[in-house]
Amino acid sequence: MVALVLVLAVGSSGAGVIFEDGFESLDVRWTRNVTGNGTIEIVPGGVEGNCLKMTAAGGTTYLSTPLDPEEYAGTTIEVVGMVKLENVQMGQEVWATAKFHIGAVLPDQTVVNFADRWVGTADWAAKKLTADIPENAQRIVLDLGLQNAIGTAYYDNLVVRDTSGTGRPISLLPICNLGRSDGVANDGRGSFLDLGMHDLFGLPEGSLEGPGITFTIPPDGVNKGRTCVVLRGEQRPNLPAETEPLPLNVKAASLHFLLAAAWADTAAQEPCLTCELEYADGQKVGVEMRAGVDIGNFDDPREFANYRLVWQERNGAGKEVGVGAATWQNPRPEVAIKSLRIVSAGKGVPIVLAVSYLRR
Repeated sequence: MVALVLVLAVGSSGAGVIFEDGFESLDVRWTRNVTGNGTIEIVPGGVEGNCLKMTAAGGTTYLSTPLDPEEYAGTTIEVVGMVKLENVQMGQEVWATAKFHIGAVLPDQTVVNFADRWVGTADWAAKKLTADIPENAQRIVLDLGLQNAIGTAYYDNLVVRDTSGTGRPISLLPICNLGRSDGVANDGRGSFLDLGMHDLFGLPEGSLEGPGITFTIPPDGVNKGRTCVVLRGEQRPNLPAETEPLPLNVKAASLHFLLAAAWADTAAQEPCLTCELEYADGQKVGVEMRAGVDIGNFDDPREFANYRLVWQERNGAGKEVGVGAATWQNPRPEVAIKSLRIVSAGKGVPIVLAVSYLRR
């Protein structure tokens, strides 16, 4: 079995940066694309030091650089930089302007285009392009310059980021078996733990911020009210012992679990559940989550070595409840994870509410 390792995202202005370019000189990453009477040069007079100057007289003047689809397919790319314009005139089409542009080529050779476009005359100003790159993109290219336009554009202080660092959710709904709330305690028909109002009804729906990750909580009304995974333990022997394998097919640097337990002995630090992962090449790994290390009881909200509280409040029964996040660092981020199955260890009752992952 593989122990969970705590991984906290480092908050910094450089987080997720793919590359930066202050255009003090022309970096070798760029390919020149000039048709007609256009020029590309590094000149003084930038926001700081030199800058990139590009001119066009009705043709296209671009700098282009590829972005690795193995790394960035399925991510959100943000391009920010300072731009200055001198008499930029639109060509015959609306896209014939100065711009930031990203093109993503799909398997059928369809190109998905993202662009931030500008015309006119303007002093230095911040510009931004955000592109949600399709998961099946086979080629990704970033361009900047003028396309079939007339005029001059200057660029400086360019920063290209992967802003997917807040995490990508994995829907657990296909394997969810119970809801987060209950009606009457001990009637044998209730959802959650059949404890009446001693439940997690107050857990907010939608986005929930964890340590360096964002979880997505489904609304109570979806999936016939089944919005979490609750598995067998000594106090609830009639619950399922494990889930069916959940197809994932994602590459992940780390998996993040929003979870809790009931009746778990946190002092014993014994396994409460195991997440069984299968990679695309058939290799399997079991990730143990131990009470008092990676998971805590929902009605005794405390933090442990790899368990950070994400939400807590007093529930309808007047008791303080909470849930936390545990993180597993994937030793094989370059190989897609084919599936996830959650298995109870039989010690305490495990509750899994959401899973997210980071690509990088």
